[in-house]
Amino acid sequence: MAILHKNISAEGDIHNPKWFSGANNGDVAWRNELGVLESTDELVLPAALNFVDGSVAPPTSNSGDIYVLSSGASVNAGWGTVALGDWVRYDGTTWNVITPQKSSLCYNEASDSLMSYTGLVWAGIGGGISSVTSAEKAALSPSVGEFVYDTDLSSLQRYNGSVWVSVANGYGLVEVLRDSDNGIPKYFTDLQTALDTCKTSGSVNTVNLKSNITLSSQINITTSSGFNFSEITLNGNGFKITFDDTGSDTSISCNVTGTGKKINFLNLTVERLNGTGTHYSISVKSPNLKMSNCYFYSNNGGAGNIQDSINQMHSLGGSVFESDSSISTLTFRNFNQYFKNFTTINNSSGNALENYSDGNITEFMAENTSTGKAIKMVGVSTVITNFNAKSNSGVCIDGNTAKIIDNFYAQSNTGLVLSSDVGSNFYVKTGNATAIQSTLGYFYNGYAENNSSSPTIDLNTAIDFNNITAKNYGAGYAFKLANTISKENNIVNVVAISIGGVAGFLDTIAVDVVNCSFISEWNNVGGHALRIDQNGNKISNCYFRVKNSSANSLFSSGLESCYLVNSTFDISTTPINANVTVTATTDLGNGNRQI
Repeated sequence: MAILHKNISAEGDIHNPKWFSGANNGDVAWRNELGVLESTDELVLPAALNFVDGSVAPPTSNSGDIYVLSSGASVNAGWGTVALGDWVRYDGTTWNVITPQKSSLCYNEASDSLMSYTGLVWAGIGGGISSVTSAEKAALSPSVGEFVYDTDLSSLQRYNGSVWVSVANGYGLVEVLRDSDNGIPKYFTDLQTALDTCKTSGSVNTVNLKSNITLSSQINITTSSGFNFSEITLNGNGFKITFDDTGSDTSISCNVTGTGKKINFLNLTVERLNGTGTHYSISVKSPNLKMSNCYFYSNNGGAGNIQDSINQMHSLGGSVFESDSSISTLTFRNFNQYFKNFTTINNSSGNALENYSDGNITEFMAENTSTGKAIKMVGVSTVITNFNAKSNSGVCIDGNTAKIIDNFYAQSNTGLVLSSDVGSNFYVKTGNATAIQSTLGYFYNGYAENNSSSPTIDLNTAIDFNNITAKNYGAGYAFKLANTISKENNIVNVVAISIGGVAGFLDTIAVDVVNCSFISEWNNVGGHALRIDQNGNKISNCYFRVKNSSANSLFSSGLESCYLVNSTFDISTTPINANVTVTATTDLGNGNRQI
């Protein structure tokens, strides 16, 4: 009998088993539990030379070459009609395909590793995490909690049910810890959504940033929108919140009412970019505000607008406010206690610090690097102490409404340093401008310096001026006083020095000048020590010195009289100008008279 199936070379003459016609490429025969022969998926595929990027042309094309297209955004035409993830073998003409099943295995000869197909991607056996590009990650259909390693981001990522988030970021951009959650944090990708979980009455909440945040709209923490917490802390952890919008909204707006409500901002950077109208990086109204190590910036608006109507101490914790705008960088409104410990900078025509309140401001630095003011006081009873202020060409301190300005250093490159009626324990310095200008002044224990044809100190109707040194390195007066009409007014312990001009000028009447020194270092016949152009001044126990012996210690351009007691004249050949009449009866010598 002939053996019909021996050495058959024609594929079409081969007898196919009953299971074969319904099988897929890659299937194998299996005798099932009923003893019936059927086809099943072959889960172990022949070994591949390598697992490759399908968007790149085949690395080799020898007959019998096997590859797995494990990655790529698209399929290169050189592979033919195949799909990403496929196992392919070249027959010399065409790449033929077996589409892997979930749990299919294939050995990668290039990496000497056994790979398993998850139904989505190929991954190493042994619990390994798949490495994918950002594009491949976006094409996945993951379950909550699945992990991948994003090779574009160099980041281990976890799927939270809606988006992939970096594991290093705590599974979300924002972490919320509420006192009601027993220490178990919740994570969010949106800052406003995270904050809205902190509204509960009496609750204590901490919101931690785990990444930089880009806002699409203003953040609101307001009583009117339901916030009734006891305390909320927004900790930036060094990350940045950016709001880039052409509208007039503020980046973060807080308006919280109710005694005892606390709001804290820590380690946070907030930027407001490209806005229009009056807007801020942060605006806060709170009965109890604390900041620490924050930076608030606005290029077209103000950096901070802070107000409060309840007596509280507000420490801003070394925070910095900066803007490049004509709007004031930092504005205080309606508070009665005090703010302290901050720096504010304006790089344009706006004020670095503007105050509309009657509280105290202490331990701070204010600077304008352009044409605006460093400090502008509007509150009528404001007390500002223990600070440094700097300006470029604008007024450094406009403090005419301040009650007390004490213990400060202020400097302007070319602008007026201090325009105020009060000042004590100070050092002020400017270039080609007046250092101090006052219309009704009380000044104690200070030093003022300039280099100008303008007076170092220019007073109009001064009340009391005590223990002050004024030095002009230019051609102007060191000390000028005009329009004082009360004999109760006192100029005591003043040292006035002019390097290139007359040291002092009294264009006033009825003022007591006691224990003062007027020194001109100008080696010129016009280098007088003190000029007096009004009658009735009382000068006692003073010292006068000139550089040029032909200059006068006391000089007047017209006929004037004064009282002169127990004073000393140095170097001047003619101490008292002929226009000056010393009024009194008893001659004490050298122009001094007993009153």
